[in-house]
Amino acid sequence: MAKNATQNKLVQTKKDSDYRYTIRLKAGKFGLLEAISKFDLHEFRLFGTMLTMIQPTDSEFSSTIINVGDVVKLFALSRGARNYDDIRTAALRLQKKFLEVYEEIDGIPYKTTVPLLDQSSEPLNARDRNHIRVKFHAKLKPYLLELKREYLTADLRNVVGIQSIYTIQMYAVLKNQFNLGNKEPKYSLERLRDILSISPELYVKYGSFKQQIIMRAVRDINTYTDLEVKELVETKQKRQITSVTFVLEGKTVVRWQTLPKAEPGQVELEFTPVEVIDQPNEQESVDTQVEEKAVNGLVDELYELVERFEISRRTVEEWVEGLPEQQIRLGIDHVLTELKNGVKIKKSIASYIVAMVHSTKLSDDVQAKEKQKAERTAHQQRSQQQQLVFEQNAAAKATLLDQYENERRVELISAFRKSADLYRRYLEHLRGNQEKPGLGMSLSSVVASQLTTAMSGQNSKDAFMAAITNAGYGLLYSDLIHWYEQQSPKALAQIREKYAVVAQSLGVQLH
Repeated sequence: MAKNATQNKLVQTKKDSDYRYTIRLKAGKFGLLEAISKFDLHEFRLFGTMLTMIQPTDSEFSSTIINVGDVVKLFALSRGARNYDDIRTAALRLQKKFLEVYEEIDGIPYKTTVPLLDQSSEPLNARDRNHIRVKFHAKLKPYLLELKREYLTADLRNVVGIQSIYTIQMYAVLKNQFNLGNKEPKYSLERLRDILSISPELYVKYGSFKQQIIMRAVRDINTYTDLEVKELVETKQKRQITSVTFVLEGKTVVRWQTLPKAEPGQVELEFTPVEVIDQPNEQESVDTQVEEKAVNGLVDELYELVERFEISRRTVEEWVEGLPEQQIRLGIDHVLTELKNGVKIKKSIASYIVAMVHSTKLSDDVQAKEKQKAERTAHQQRSQQQQLVFEQNAAAKATLLDQYENERRVELISAFRKSADLYRRYLEHLRGNQEKPGLGMSLSSVVASQLTTAMSGQNSKDAFMAAITNAGYGLLYSDLIHWYEQQSPKALAQIREKYAVVAQSLGVQLH
């Protein structure tokens, strides 16, 4: 019984800590601030809740029972089942989480890997499923307990509305500098990327890094926290941005609940509030919420696909923030398809997925295929268009020639009808050609035979007119129009000139 009573004293609940909002952790070169970026958003929320339950006078870590509903309430989350599930699974991930801290051992600097939790327990009974039992690892005592030197003290409510772990990390770092009296902290871009643990392949160009990371952090810090970034000063070297300086001011934020008073003898670094936070523009707030909801929805969707391979939600958030959505989906789908088809993967599946997501080869292949498809489609469209134009040109050519020949025929018949002796001259032409040797004689003989048949043996003008009117565009008409053009070149030349421009545009040669 005595043993159980002792154990119960080492178990702490959120109720025991009277809903504190203050967190404290060692800062500076050998602190934990940079380790925050190792968490995804839900992992940080659980981690932050655990920090609020540490008392300034604690010398040992307690086994902490956290009600998931307390985390939801603390961070003003919706009470949907999804948030409860995310926080419960975050506790399981924290069990496997390691932090990298810097320390000096015998005057020599080391980077030490420290486990985050000593234990993480999940109740077996369904009625207790919304409770989590966790305990910090003993090796974290120098970073969280009995803090005497440089450490960060912050109100956790400053980050309630922030949806980016990078922004939370940036706020913690700037808040620590501000508390130390440094109101214009300057960071090289390389150091800033180290602090935020941003992979080298993400946000390679400064413009992207500035808009997606720095400016988003500035907007969120100015909107939600007790700091305000009044100005961002960029330093150039050889026309390239190499560092940025944050010009900081403190401000008072009106909150729905005040912080508890400091414990007797507690030493904290304070700041002087200078102004009340401005209310964010309502439309900007709505737009931001819509954008964040869409991003979170995409993260949720992608995380469901890779969670079973022990890929953290934070990793997925980094993908979404720094890579094209199509590239991420292609990488995940590629690995899942290979697994489905029984392909043996030599390396760990998680590492393979990360490699495929960051590889641009799949995306390039898809783009190449899409380009080829687009080119084939364009070629087909061009061919169809050319065929259509060809058909339209062919129809236009046929119409032009029909109209041209019809008008020449009308002119021909009209000329023979008006003249009393023109038909006799043509008949004499035929007889004269029949007397000449060669091909002309043969053709004239054929034409003369056709004409005689058409005139039914008669030799009158009426019979001749009936014959040429009823004749088509065969040999008789060709010989007749050729002879008439020699007799009256101007008449048919006028008709040719009339159609010449259109014929030239269609590529038609008029006879």
